[in-house]
Amino acid sequence: MENTNLVTLDGEPPEDVESFTYLGNIVDYQGGSDADVKGRISKARAAFLHLKNIWNSTQLSTNIKVRIFNTNIRTVLLYGAETWRTTTTVIKKIQVFINSCLRKILSIYWPDTVSNSLLLWERINQLPAEEEIRKRR
Repeated sequence: MENTNLVTLDGEPPEDVESFTYLGNIVDYQGGSDADVKGRISKARAAFLHLKNIWNSTQLSTNIKVRIFNTNIRTVLLYGAETWRTTTTVIKKIQVFINSCLRKILSIYWPDTVSNSLLLWERINQLPAEEEIRKRR
């Protein structure tokens, strides 16, 4: 028996779209997450720049700045990350953004050479983005 109860909106069937936003995440018709990751990085960058005075403050300790980063920037960046297809490209984009933010917070500028592993694990005890996303699943 064929189902004749089609979904309609004002008597019209809904149109097919390539992507749409659902609960703040961009959903792609192929299940891709590139557009959502790009949007998340843009939102996190805006939030990071909005708190520029905090990052430049000499009155706040590095520990406080990192905690503010984790609660305000990292959460914006990784919202909905458990639904992403975690390709190496996606992970790299996220990690590059996180590393650049942490380098600004720690006042590590070029030509100072500090490896990312030293920066993330030994100095401020941060997990890499890939492990953080894996924990959220």
